[in-house]
This record gives sequence, structure tokens and C-alpha cells, in this order.
Amino acid sequence: MFDVIARIAGLAARRPQDRSVWLALDGLERMPAAVALAETLQDVTRLNVFVTAADADAPPCLPPPLKSAPRPLPVVASLALSRLRACAVVAIGAETGLGRALLRAAAAKGAAALAWSGTSGPPGDLVADLRAATLKHPHAGRPPSLGEALARRAVGPGLPLGLEWLRLRKIPDVDALAKRLGRPRTILCLGNGPSSNTDAAVRAAAEADAVFRVNHRWRTEGRIRRADAAFTGKPKSALALPGVLVITAGSDSAARILRAHAVRARFNRLTLGVADDLLPGFADGYVGSKPTNGYVMLATALALKPRRLIVAGVDLFSHPEGAYPGDADTQNAYAPAHDAAEERANVLALLARQLREAGPEGLTLIGPLADIAAAEGLGRREEPPSAS
Repeated sequence: MFDVIARIAGLAARRPQDRSVWLALDGLERMPAAVALAETLQDVTRLNVFVTAADADAPPCLPPPLKSAPRPLPVVASLALSRLRACAVVAIGAETGLGRALLRAAAAKGAAALAWSGTSGPPGDLVADLRAATLKHPHAGRPPSLGEALARRAVGPGLPLGLEWLRLRKIPDVDALAKRLGRPRTILCLGNGPSSNTDAAVRAAAEADAVFRVNHRWRTEGRIRRADAAFTGKPKSALALPGVLVITAGSDSAARILRAHAVRARFNRLTLGVADDLLPGFADGYVGSKPTNGYVMLATALALKPRRLIVAGVDLFSHPEGAYPGDADTQNAYAPAHDAAEERANVLALLARQLREAGPEGLTLIGPLADIAAAEGLGRREEPPSAS
């Protein structure tokens, strides 16, 4: 049924995994300009570039890196932007009804709404604005609704009379977190990379006192389904893991998760921790980029001072099998908000700290991270059992 409605309204049948820039052309003759603009963004990893023309359907086979998107009805322009996860719209050429509708919808959603004549090479300020849009959180800059404002107050100073207790149990500090987890001595940190599904990772999960996971995609593709804490900024992930302790990087994402939890009228309280509160200064090593959930997970684990830390699935997008187990479509690279060099340096700094505090037996690495760390003189590899 949705596919039929989507075709009538001009909505994309599938929502892409990664964010996108949407180019609205006044006619198909602007396609060379669209290609030129898309090529300036090719170094921005995990970014889709969709194109739609006002006068005719774009051909299904477009020159890379462009992808065709249907023309939406003006009344569903905002929904169409959400469907394509558009962080920016560029109207190329003369003003058209399509361009006006998409630009208005983009501005209302806090996405970048840009225009370009398309008659010469892409101007530098346009490219700079697009790059900035890819780094901006999709909710940043929007005035909060009443529900969002209440959620922010609940995860911050608290509501009057302590009413947040009805929907939220907040973990105030690291000691409370350790108590909640039973003061684990062995912690397994599992990212979502292919090495999270290895036999060594499965054995480690059986040995661990606590298992930390990232987001929730492992519920369908992972061999290990256990999570004592999940690290995410996505309401979708938190809702998919009822009863699991959720830890976010900052209070804004925590508020979005709490609001989504409350709107869906779940009767259980959300148990939530905010890394900014639990680990003040945990992201000081990042300049111009954001730490991944995997880094937040590792930093939180180290704050609990485990005797042994096991890390698997934190493959730093360097695993030869791709980004995720069984996923051949997702680009094996970081999203635009993250910087590969900064992430690698900060992850290695955490591993070095664990070695200093717990010794060589206190750190076991599984997957490509073992080789990356070994090149820096860190850690030891979890070897598979020898054949008998």
C-alpha cells in the first residue's frame, strides 16, 4: 500500500541509510551542472546526491554520483525531504514550482536551502555551505517544541516536583553506572563492524560480565544479541531496545530519545545516561568533528576501570568485508560528522590508557583494530583456536 501512495505522491520508495543533498533542476538540460556540483562533494563520505528535474523524469541511469528521485507533490515536500534524509536542497536554474516547494520545506526543517544559476562552475561559497550542511545535525537550529523543551528539562536540571521520575531514570555518575551494571570486571565492547560476528567475539561475550553495544542493527544481523548498555543518539535504536540502559553522547540526543519514549506511551521508565555528565571532557580530543558512538562506548568502559577490556567490531571502517556484516551497499567509511584520523587517534589513546592501567592481560582486541593497535605497539590479538 505504501508503495502505491509513494508513487502517487512522488515519494522515494526506500529511505536511504545515509543523509543526502537534493538537487532540484529547472530542466534536464541542467544535468551537467548537477554532475559538476556532485563531483565537488565526492570526498564527503556516505553522502547521497539525488537529482529531480521540474520538466521531466530524470533518466534512471544517471552519471555517478547522482541518483534519481521522483518529483513530489508540493503538499508532501516536507515528507519527501524526510524520506530522502536531505540535509540540503539546491535549486539549480530558473525558479520553478518544484524548486520553491523544496526550498520552503528545507528552510522549515532547518536544512540548507540554496540556489544556484548553474551557468558556470559551482561557486566556492555554495560548496562551502553544502559541506557545512553535511556536518550539521538534522535537528540543530530548529526551535524546540513544547515536548522537546520538557524533555530537555527532564534530562537536565529536572522537572518541578521531580516529575521526570515517572518516565526517566537517569544515571547521575560513573559510580551509579558501575552499581547498575554490577561493577563488571570484564567488559566486552562490541561495535557493528564485521569482526563483531566472529567466533572470538562470541566466546568473549560468554566470558564478559557486561556487554556494550552500539545502536541496534545487531538485533537482526548479529550473532550476539546481548546488550547490558547501548550507545546511541537515535530514538529508533532506544525504542528497539526496551529495558536496556541507553547512553548518549550529549543531552540533546538524550532529550530526543526521552521525548520519543514518552510519545509512544511506554509504561516502563527509560534508563538513560549522558556521557557529557558521566565523563566530563570525554570528547576533548575532537576538533571540528564528533566522536562516534563506538568511542563513547570505549570511553565509558574505561571509566568503569575493568580488569579486562575486550574490543570487537570496532573496525574503524577498515575491515575488508565492508562496513557491517553482510552489507555490501553501505560505503565502508565514516559519516560526514566524523573524522577518520581523529577517531583513530582517540581510540588508540583509550587503548593505551587501558594498557597502562590494567597491563597487557587487561586488553584484548578482535578484528582489524588489533593490527592497527599492534602497529602502534598496543594490545594483543584474540587468536582463533588451532585446528585439532
